[in-house]
Amino acid sequence: MTIHEDQVTVLLGHNGAGKTTLFNILTGLYTRSGGSLTVGGWDVRTDAARGMVGYCPQVDVFFDDLTVEEHLVYYAGLRGVPDRVTQAQRQMKSLKLTDKADNFPGQLSGGYQRKLSVAIALVSSPKLLILDEPTSGMDPEMRQSFWKIVHSLRGKVTVLLSTHDMEEADAVGDRIIVMHRGRVICSGSTSFLKDACGVGYKLTLGKAAAGFNLAYTLALVRNTVPLATVEMERDNDVTFALHTFNCDGFEGLFRQLEYGAARMGITAISVTVATMKDAYVK
Repeated sequence: MTIHEDQVTVLLGHNGAGKTTLFNILTGLYTRSGGSLTVGGWDVRTDAARGMVGYCPQVDVFFDDLTVEEHLVYYAGLRGVPDRVTQAQRQMKSLKLTDKADNFPGQLSGGYQRKLSVAIALVSSPKLLILDEPTSGMDPEMRQSFWKIVHSLRGKVTVLLSTHDMEEADAVGDRIIVMHRGRVICSGSTSFLKDACGVGYKLTLGKAAAGFNLAYTLALVRNTVPLATVEMERDNDVTFALHTFNCDGFEGLFRQLEYGAARMGITAISVTVATMKDAYVK
């Protein structure tokens, strides 16, 4: 497994896949039983490697009697950051925690507690940022906001993020590594994995109350996309899985469907891209 510099790599897998165990080895909490593991060319057991790593654990760990700002100043001091207060304030601004600066952890919602853990991991400006399920406890709006923060880190820091959320992996990952029972099953960009798993685009057609012929329509679609299959048929629509990202011939196919819509009993035409969930399930 190789984590590429200045990219966001997502470790994807269900609970028990081995994501947290790997992170515990990376951060020195567990001793590995074999193999080698390096950060920037240094063995993870060395101080040089540990000094490059910022870690947001799956479970938040705070001091009850320290405020948000005091946490960041304290951890910046532990990591030898020269101007601790300035760096703490910079991270609070970046993660939109400034208005919570004087709050104690117990006064924060679960989502804000996760943001504080991420800020602590970032306060030393690490070269490798490890985030273990960082958005657990966040509401949808806060998750979207956090994804934007991860996007902003591209090119500045190497990010290794674990999740079991397919949407999150799709949203933030430059590269995705799928783990299952402690082993890497596959890895690559989202488009590569979707293509390798044969998912690709999906074509959904609205059906009129009468006149729609599924067999005829499928045959027409297969003239352009031979591997197309019926993924789901409901009362009002049908979805075809096209199993490809190759768009050659799509324009002609859509023109035939549009011009023949009334005759074929088609009321609507839409195309979507398969998600990481489709690829993961496959």
